[in-house]
Amino acid sequence: METAQPSVEVKKQGSWKWSLGNPYILAIVVAAILLLLVYLRTGLLQYQGLFEPDGFFYYTAIRQVAIAGNVGVNMPVLLSGYPWHNGFHEAAGVIYMTLIPYLFLKYLGLSLISVMRWVPIAFGILDAIAAYFLVQHLSKSRAMGLVAMFFIATSSGNIARTAGGVYRGDTFISFFVMLALILMLKVMDESNSRKKYAYLALTAIVVGMGNAIWNGGVIVPAVYLTALIAIAAYGFVVADRKALGDCLMLWGAMLVAYLISNGFMALSLANPNVLTSTNFLVLYIPAVLGTVAAYYIIGKKSSAAFTPIAGTLKKRVLFLVVAVAVLGILVYAVAGSYISNLFTNGGSIYNYGGGESSNVAATTQELQPPTLAFLWASFGLQLYLAPLAVILFVLFAHVHGNRHRISKGRLSLNMGYGFVALFVYLFMTGYLQNGAIRYNSMLAEPLAIFSAYAIYLVYTLLKDYSIVFRGAELKFGYIWIGVFFALAVFQASLTQAQSFSSTQADGVNPYFLSAMTWLSQNTPKNATVDDLWPDGSLVEGWGNRTSFQDSVGGENGTRILQFGKFIFNSSTDLHYLVDQAYKPQYLLVRNFWFNELGGIAIEANLTGNLSEYGYNVFTGFNAGGNATHQVYQFTSSTYTAEVDVTPGTSAMGNVTGFIAPTGQNSFVPLAHIEFMNTTSGSYTMVNSSANRSANLTMLIALSGRNISSAAIVGPKLAQSNFFRFIMQCGYTECAFGNASVSAQVVYMNPDSKIIKLTYH
Repeated sequence: METAQPSVEVKKQGSWKWSLGNPYILAIVVAAILLLLVYLRTGLLQYQGLFEPDGFFYYTAIRQVAIAGNVGVNMPVLLSGYPWHNGFHEAAGVIYMTLIPYLFLKYLGLSLISVMRWVPIAFGILDAIAAYFLVQHLSKSRAMGLVAMFFIATSSGNIARTAGGVYRGDTFISFFVMLALILMLKVMDESNSRKKYAYLALTAIVVGMGNAIWNGGVIVPAVYLTALIAIAAYGFVVADRKALGDCLMLWGAMLVAYLISNGFMALSLANPNVLTSTNFLVLYIPAVLGTVAAYYIIGKKSSAAFTPIAGTLKKRVLFLVVAVAVLGILVYAVAGSYISNLFTNGGSIYNYGGGESSNVAATTQELQPPTLAFLWASFGLQLYLAPLAVILFVLFAHVHGNRHRISKGRLSLNMGYGFVALFVYLFMTGYLQNGAIRYNSMLAEPLAIFSAYAIYLVYTLLKDYSIVFRGAELKFGYIWIGVFFALAVFQASLTQAQSFSSTQADGVNPYFLSAMTWLSQNTPKNATVDDLWPDGSLVEGWGNRTSFQDSVGGENGTRILQFGKFIFNSSTDLHYLVDQAYKPQYLLVRNFWFNELGGIAIEANLTGNLSEYGYNVFTGFNAGGNATHQVYQFTSSTYTAEVDVTPGTSAMGNVTGFIAPTGQNSFVPLAHIEFMNTTSGSYTMVNSSANRSANLTMLIALSGRNISSAAIVGPKLAQSNFFRFIMQCGYTECAFGNASVSAQVVYMNPDSKIIKLTYH
């Protein structure tokens, strides 16, 4: 009798390899990924100008250097601040990254702003290429290098700083961090002495350049130094004297990099940071001495003197732990404040900007800690794939080659120096990301690298197995590849949706830019403008006029506080205009300020009941009544209001208003109702009731005879300069002013007003 065969059988298969050896196929795949990368970074190019105010400040500085030369970290930006000008306090690389390509591309007819809008995309390409080569130190697989490129291409975190129109210092820095690590690992892999010394020279130059690229360029030597310490420690544990010798050579390159960085400072091309001062030596000297000691001990580990501490792996691990603990205690005891400085970058890592007031830091979104929703939006599935790579490596690294092996039974391990360096990179950028959302662009690259590695590790674990089901054989490796392609499509579609739905930050919009164009064409070249500090960067960059404050050079906490108090003041406040703002000739005010009302209130250091400065927009509106009596009903999630209008002797007739919390029927009279003409800026204020049961103002905006919007305004906001400028100042009349100063709107659109101030 024939025995029935099982319907499912699992068996081991022979090895299967990716084949991308054909250079044409490799080039086609690389080109496809890079085209996808560029496409996903063009979403913001649909808008004019740049993504956020900081970019406009940099444009001002770059334009000034392109015309007049003279770049330097203390270079005065002639449109930033008055009566004295603010210096350009960023590293000169922020200027040179656009200026150098512009010097060549201008002959092709490209404008400075066009080059500036595309430079970030070029660095996105460089990030992807650098990630490809770093993955080679983990997987030795072209396919996984391409996966890393794909993850960079589709990373919203990377796009946050490499999208077209985005221009920040951290746009450029990740490439130099990865290039420094590539050169470090090249030195350790290279056996040819001439090539090794060439890589050493290059790594010193790249690490030394970090400080001149961006003020946050300290991340380049910081990651490099920490990775080198970790590699030296690992080299000691596995008794790899050659690796320790390479580390000593790399420490020499690090010293040269330190001198190069200080040279850039001497040339006014870079600013000091915690790794350009003597703080650098606090870490450097013990690290070098420790590496020398490790090199010597490993050379003598078989001798009677050193066998007790270095004869076995277990003894070396124990000795290293004790030595690091003792050395750490001694260094901290001698230089505790230096150590604190090093690990917080002078206290600015989690509160970037150093000199900013705490109020300004609290209102700057990019300085807030990330939420899980933000991390998912930035990294998607990579947020989970990267930790998976680390876990799988620890558990199964022995399955894919001698270079990455862990043999726990004999307590001997050889995980590869590339993994050590890249894990340090992942850990340090994760530390930064934990402090502020702005660092998502720095974490994006190591996440992409380890995510690609996770794909590789899972494939390596599964590739030798298949399942036979009713005669059909399914290889697990192929199944995993199919899963990856499904994940890839999901990741790309998610990123595409985010990229092309993003809008410019801080309310930058066509109306705002049109107002700045009018400013540049219709005011004297030496005109001075006062404004909210982020708006000042557009006054300078797009309006080409001098702003009292801006989002980079003029991010002055004192001035920001004074301006906030001025616009919330219930009086004209001539003291601010004359003695603190030095008689600005124009004021820029914007309807967008209502979106930032809470933040401006914090910057103004307002105390007490902040709801009195509240602004609540009605989302629902209905009209009813007859020819002689009109009833308007307004609803929002907070309030329900009713306004009754009947004929009378005044221009608006008899107007009364009532309000109640939404969902309740306890209506009480409103104090005031204001009708504002959005075309002319003229307004009519009506005292709705002498019985101010609800001391609130109902604002009704009219476009012709049609109601365009309505809102409830808190009593203190309704009496403030903030409200006067936005709602009660027009071409013919303005509620702001006294015998010493008068104001008149000279330009207005749905977003912005430009108000001319005249001093008597």
